[in-house]
Amino acid sequence: MPTETDVRAGLATLIKNASALFVAMAALFAATWYFVEPRVAEWMQTQQAPLVVRVADIEADLTIIKNRTTRLVLPFIEFSGSGKISRNAVIEPGGKVSITYVLRRNLPCDTDVMVQFIRQKTGRIDTSMSFTFKATKARVSEDFGVFTADIQIPDDMPPGEWAYAPRLHPVGCNGVPDVQAPPSDFFTVRAL
Repeated sequence: MPTETDVRAGLATLIKNASALFVAMAALFAATWYFVEPRVAEWMQTQQAPLVVRVADIEADLTIIKNRTTRLVLPFIEFSGSGKISRNAVIEPGGKVSITYVLRRNLPCDTDVMVQFIRQKTGRIDTSMSFTFKATKARVSEDFGVFTADIQIPDDMPPGEWAYAPRLHPVGCNGVPDVQAPPSDFFTVRAL
């Protein structure tokens, strides 16, 4: 049976050999890393470059998605159907025509209305008959509702078939685009 001194001597030898092995392994690892590290760093750079490009691509895609979803935001006024003539469809120049729209207001913007008339004979807006006015401020509405407007016919409007097609410009709502209302039914302007 080994004595206590033999056990101590064996334990000291084991620690000495283990330490020598550890130092040798550490030196071998350090030498290997010294030669391999530049190649590892170069390899890591080549691996990171595609990652940086992919991150840039993802950022570009997100910007495109953001721009597209911004355009999907509801207009400040939505129309359901076209404007309907609510009363007599034969008007004299300088008279008024009542036009009813079904609409919903999504934003509380003040509104400038560009009154425009489409001449049936040409199928185009006659800009000589256009004028602009400030609309009465309306409340935001959750549902579609009926709105009737009495539109002043210009005194110099020639006889014929016409439709009302206003362009609505939001005031005080930055970045909100104009809305082109659907044209009304045609009404007749008769000669005086």
